[in-house]
Amino acid sequence: MIAAWGRQLVGLPRGFSFATHAVLRAVLGLSASAAEAIGERQGVLRSFYRLLLGPPVQGPRLSQEQVRALVAEAVRAVQIDVTLGVLTMRRLDGRFTWIAKTATKGSGLQVAVDDATGTLGPVERWGIR
Repeated sequence: MIAAWGRQLVGLPRGFSFATHAVLRAVLGLSASAAEAIGERQGVLRSFYRLLLGPPVQGPRLSQEQVRALVAEAVRAVQIDVTLGVLTMRRLDGRFTWIAKTATKGSGLQVAVDDATGTLGPVERWGIR
């Protein structure tokens, strides 16, 4: 709150901090107006990148422990005595998807978990067998 009030008082852009302003003035020997101009350019570029690339990517909602618990329930429901211990996270169509697999080479079982809803895909076989 105080930083926002101070920025308004001095006339600095919203994303510009006092520390950056002071460093630009001290190290580069810039005047206050030149440091503010650089700060405004940085703010404009930051805004342009946000418009071009969209909002920053949020992390996954489910933790590894939550995914392991969901996968264990799915395996118990199918009555298969196996541990799906290898967890990988993929981003498919802008959504995070957890994939739990057995730690075997060549073939095994896998389950997909949608991170946004927590829904489980079917327990399916993969590989040669």
